[in-house]
Amino acid sequence: MARQSQDSEGERRIRAAVRALMSPGVWLVVAVQLPTGLLIHNILLTLTSEEATQPLLPWIMLLMLLFLVYVYLMSGTSRAFAVNVATVSPQEAFLQGQQVFNAFLWLAVKICLLGMLTVYIGLYVFGLVAQLIGATTESDAEAVIQALAPVLVPIVKGSAMIAPFALVYWLPIVFVRNDFRIIPTARLALKIIWRQLLKSGFLAFLIFCPLLLLWLLPGEAPFVLTLLLGVIGQLMAWTAYVYCVEMLLANPGWLPPKLSP
Repeated sequence: MARQSQDSEGERRIRAAVRALMSPGVWLVVAVQLPTGLLIHNILLTLTSEEATQPLLPWIMLLMLLFLVYVYLMSGTSRAFAVNVATVSPQEAFLQGQQVFNAFLWLAVKICLLGMLTVYIGLYVFGLVAQLIGATTESDAEAVIQALAPVLVPIVKGSAMIAPFALVYWLPIVFVRNDFRIIPTARLALKIIWRQLLKSGFLAFLIFCPLLLLWLLPGEAPFVLTLLLGVIGQLMAWTAYVYCVEMLLANPGWLPPKLSP
């Protein structure tokens, strides 16, 4: 840790990229994502196809299995980076996954539920606003929604792009502190990125670059190209994760002795 605190910013960035790209554990996580992405693509095609006759239940069960494997490997690899200065092997990912899988899975479930609740409330409020505007302007609510959609969609997409950068320190805090509470860790992550905002150009590049490429990708682009950009984005995200872990370990003052509940 003492050596890391004396490294220059360029050395820390290079080491973070090398650790991520040279870790077999990271490539194992990415390898699990590939069939998961293909399976989701196949399920969506089946749902949108009028002539589809194959049952979806086996595919959904396989997707759930892949999701659990992905969560296990991701949590193990993330924790291994937080406690190890070297690259992460599959064995280390499996070993660390045994210690954090249950807590991280429950955290993922809570985030999914919170996300669905947020979407539901957002749609409900949007519907109420559309009805209110329609009542005051004597317009149909559906016409109001169609008129507001071109304005709101870019705002939603922009918010979805900003969130990963704003919370870039969140998972590093979770695994460095081994603290799987949502609100205290997310609040601390926002405080850190706000204090380090002017020094976070490298993190902004790692987070925003793949997101912008995916956003600008034409809708008729081949799915393989989307999958490839997703893989590149994941490798860049792992680099950002390792960089944030090293920054937290090199600056213990950023983390309070005990997070408030």
